[in-house]
Amino acid sequence: MASSLAITGAVKRNPVFHRTAITRRRDALFQTASIGGKWLSRTDTALLNGVRTEVMVWRALETAVREPLAVHATPSSGGMYTLRVKLRQRVPGEARNAIAACFGALTNVKHVFVSILISTSSPTSRWTGRSRPASRPTAIWW
Repeated sequence: MASSLAITGAVKRNPVFHRTAITRRRDALFQTASIGGKWLSRTDTALLNGVRTEVMVWRALETAVREPLAVHATPSSGGMYTLRVKLRQRVPGEARNAIAACFGALTNVKHVFVSILISTSSPTSRWTGRSRPASRPTAIWW
């Protein structure tokens, strides 16, 4: 059974271009799309899947939890299999509701890591996904 990310299978052969002339512009732009390579997290497919996953999960979290703070879909998992969620828990059980909302938002989600913010630090601070001393991480694998 092939993966939905097309990781398995034969190597795709990209077309070969032969140049006939060289021109140069002052505002030249080289645009390319990386569809495969040594690191999955550096491909355009994984990054675009990550954005899509984060938006879908954020919409689900807005209805399930009072105050979601951050969602991150790791590009190294193809942008869809592993999620990190940060929230400020107002009532007991919101972390469980967040996990259920993540699993219900997309069928590809396999791992959800929830970090609950307990301190009064700013919710706009950059979140790296690592557990800080002021947070209590909860992880559930299915």
